[in-house]
Amino acid sequence: FFFLMMRRPPGSTPLYSSAASDVYKRQVPYRPKRKLANPSKLDGELDQKELEENAWMDECYERLKEKLIQAVGPLEEYRTLFSQYREEFFLDVDEEKKKLDDQENPISSQDLKKYISKHSAIAQSLNSEIPKSIQVSIYQVDCTNMANKLVGKHIELAEEAKQVLKKRANKYVVGITEELEKMKSKVKKLPNTIEELTNLRSYIANELPSLIERQKADIEKMDETYN
Repeated sequence: FFFLMMRRPPGSTPLYSSAASDVYKRQVPYRPKRKLANPSKLDGELDQKELEENAWMDECYERLKEKLIQAVGPLEEYRTLFSQYREEFFLDVDEEKKKLDDQENPISSQDLKKYISKHSAIAQSLNSEIPKSIQVSIYQVDCTNMANKLVGKHIELAEEAKQVLKKRANKYVVGITEELEKMKSKVKKLPNTIEELTNLRSYIANELPSLIERQKADIEKMDETYN
């Protein structure tokens, strides 16, 4: 047997040469800057072999893109659903309450009643319109808390307007009661002299009718407020 001893000459290619490294690098898949489906449009940047080796990457990219677009659809439906309630989201309940109980510019009883009807109707409408839950892709989003928050705003404002009417009516009741007690006390007081009797007769004949008419007007306002 003859053994041929071979020695690597100086300067020859090492085991892991730069050329071998380039081949290895080309085997690593990468996302090309351009779509691989149309080689004629690549202007020679990639050869046919590279196209074939990396075609699966482009397919995966397109499939992922398609799925992401499909996932955005339900989110857009969710956004559209609540975008119509933008006014309710930005409704400042505290500011509205201040307007209702503005002593300098009081709202009429009739307008307060309309206000109560309006917000009660909106609350009822929202309660029936907003779904309890909505399907967003594979997730089911619970809308109960959101619906309760929006509905609650209008219920709170309707109740506040009722309280304003109640306070206003109570004020009329107290005023009317006090005036009637004064009239009653004056009429029931027994006169001790002719002068007192004359004054009482004059009060009954001249002052009392106008006072009663004034109280009738307040009673009508009170009745209007209550009803």
